[in-house]
Amino acid sequence: KESFDEFVKEFENLFYNHSIIVDDEVLREYSRNWKRPLIIGELEKNEKKTREYVPRGAQIEALYALKATREEGADKALIHAATGVGKTYLAAFDSLSFKRVLFVAHREEILRQAYESFRNVRNEEDFGFFNSKIKDCDRNVVFASVYSLGRKNYLNEKFYSPTYFDYII
Repeated sequence: KESFDEFVKEFENLFYNHSIIVDDEVLREYSRNWKRPLIIGELEKNEKKTREYVPRGAQIEALYALKATREEGADKALIHAATGVGKTYLAAFDSLSFKRVLFVAHREEILRQAYESFRNVRNEEDFGFFNSKIKDCDRNVVFASVYSLGRKNYLNEKFYSPTYFDYII
């Protein structure tokens, strides 16, 4: 209680004695005087050199939600997110605890982009493709064309057993 009372007292002091109403005039003045900190440029340079692929923002929340969904016993989930949130990277992060992963898409361009995302996140090289030209059937992570994989002549044990993949996107 003593710590809480001290916190409330300090908060009220800041709120009532050291804050301002942020209106259009305050924002205009702020934008006129704002200068980009030099450290930002240095951070950006370092980030380009040693880019680390870790979940960010909404991806973190989605990963927690997926984990909670699995803990409740569900084995299927749907992620709905805006363009630019990083759904493919989210899938790559979420796939880390699974050995065999299938990524299915309707366009080759999407499969190639997914390949790059998964390669950045998973730090392994056991990737393959299943499309009109390539039929990799012994890889841990497979990027498959829905058109090729969906054909009756490929939906059989010769290519993949029904339990081959642990995670399907």
